[in-house]
Amino acid sequence: MTRATSLSRSLLLLAGAALLAAACGGGGEPAPEAGPRAVAVTGAPVVPTPLVLESERPSVVFRYLDASGAVATAASVADIPEGSRGTVVVFDTEDPPPAGWDQVADLRKGLPVTATPRRDFAFEVAAQTSASAAGLAAAGTPARAANVILFSSQGCGYCKKARAFFREHHVPFTDHDIENEAGAEATLVALAKKAHLSQDQLSGVPILFIDGQPVLGWDEARVRKLLRI
Repeated sequence: MTRATSLSRSLLLLAGAALLAAACGGGGEPAPEAGPRAVAVTGAPVVPTPLVLESERPSVVFRYLDASGAVATAASVADIPEGSRGTVVVFDTEDPPPAGWDQVADLRKGLPVTATPRRDFAFEVAAQTSASAAGLAAAGTPARAANVILFSSQGCGYCKKARAFFREHHVPFTDHDIENEAGAEATLVALAKKAHLSQDQLSGVPILFIDGQPVLGWDEARVRKLLRI
């Protein structure tokens, strides 16, 4: 082999090594392969898991239509009139459904029961109620039964305003006393996590969740918007 031939081969080897280094990003690791870009896929909403309720527990409330067609809230099955137990929204404050969904159950046989997820069910019910319910809606009652959770304290003036507002507008709500109720803080943290709130945003009350949407402090305009009042 001549010296010129040996030099040519060496140059070819050096060139090949340079190309390999470039392909590996210069760091010795192979460059990631180009792949298809992620594309947002729109379609049918993800249906939440049915709620299985073996027995009553403090975090669960029941919403139903009373004899006048208005939405009422009960803490136990026994508090629901027998004629209203066929269609009941079961709401677990520790594991609320996504916004726009309700867990609906037939409680005529009591517990245990499996509540079936229904999308926009409360709005659908309100649209089919009697003329008296329509009159209540015209007077300012929300067009649907929203899941309203209030975290409050006894000495909080704005919490009192929130309670008075909900009662005036016939809005069923669950009130958790953050200072005196066992488990209230854990429930708040769980709901805040679902709503992507930081711990720093939970420093004061009132804190509201309306169909999972947070309202920090008393903001009547936002509350009216979320409740469609």
